[in-house]
Amino acid sequence: MAPTLVAAAEYTAHDLLATLRATPPWWFCLTEHLADPMGDPQLAELIATQQRLLHELAHECGVPPQMFNLDLTGERELSLGTSLLAKHMSPEKHLALSHFIDATMALLLSGSSRVRELRKKPTKTVGSVSGIFLGKGGVPKHPAAAAEVGFRGIVGDRQRTRVHHGRAWQALCLWSVEVVDMLRAEGHPIQPGFAGENLSLSGFDWNEVLPGSQLQIGDMLCEISLYALPCQKNKAWFTDGDFQRMHHRRSLGVSRLYASVLVPGSVAVGDQVVLR
Repeated sequence: MAPTLVAAAEYTAHDLLATLRATPPWWFCLTEHLADPMGDPQLAELIATQQRLLHELAHECGVPPQMFNLDLTGERELSLGTSLLAKHMSPEKHLALSHFIDATMALLLSGSSRVRELRKKPTKTVGSVSGIFLGKGGVPKHPAAAAEVGFRGIVGDRQRTRVHHGRAWQALCLWSVEVVDMLRAEGHPIQPGFAGENLSLSGFDWNEVLPGSQLQIGDMLCEISLYALPCQKNKAWFTDGDFQRMHHRRSLGVSRLYASVLVPGSVAVGDQVVLR
């Protein structure tokens, strides 16, 4: 079955703007483990197309093009340019932004496919689902034996606030049992599900589960989009309140990960997970 994207027409204005803002860090995180991403003609063409789309959007929306540059040297978001666009949103700009997001999601899928071809293959490719968690908002989430997963995430799972959550590329939040065990060994009172992850996976070297990686879980297929940034609502799970302990820039292979759902399906505790 071919991957299906949630159409940008189904996004709220807030979701469109949040996705626009995240575009540069998404490309940076996707390509950062390649020695020379612009040295690959196929990937370089995709990145150049993304920059062109950003400049076309800036022109259509009356935003200075230098505020919509695609910078692959760091995780800088398009905060200022996006704020300018948000202050002067109109139906025409909303439509232009929707078209941009649809095109960008297609580019990122193509970019992820190429990155998987270029990147070093993971050493551990088979693991399992150790836990499934969902809730009505807030943390911790509560365990379930099985769940249905749609394009927007686990059916019945909700976020209390959509300021930083709820986009289609945040459909699932994944984390590693081994990482949680490591944090507990350091003395932190954390357990699977406490930090808001939907699926707790085991058997992988979490350093090798990167943006662009795909995970086949039963008949469900998902793709890692971005790292999940730590939230102060998780302070209670760290002995010193230092919830930044699980930031991916503090220590590679410690962060939770967001994933887009490419093929919906059912998942159950104990299901095999194949990483590629």
